[in-house]
Amino acid sequence: MNNVSIVKEYVDKLNDDDLRRLYECHRDNLQGDRARLADFVSRDRGVERILRSTSCSMEWFDVVDEIGSIVSEKFEKSILMAS
Repeated sequence: MNNVSIVKEYVDKLNDDDLRRLYECHRDNLQGDRARLADFVSRDRGVERILRSTSCSMEWFDVVDEIGSIVSEKFEKSILMAS
């Protein structure tokens, strides 16, 4: 299973409140939001393994941003479905 699939599977399991919280961290990207997002999602072993496998800080930031993008996509779809 590739990294994107692992993250998508994890994001699909999130409840609405957690999805919204992570979406807001990614959207706002205020000081510490990337760290909060990474800390929350790293509770999942698969996602934590992905984050640990990065070789430098820039790659880590790229991975966290990609996770945030996947969260945002899922959140925005859920909003559209609810309308």
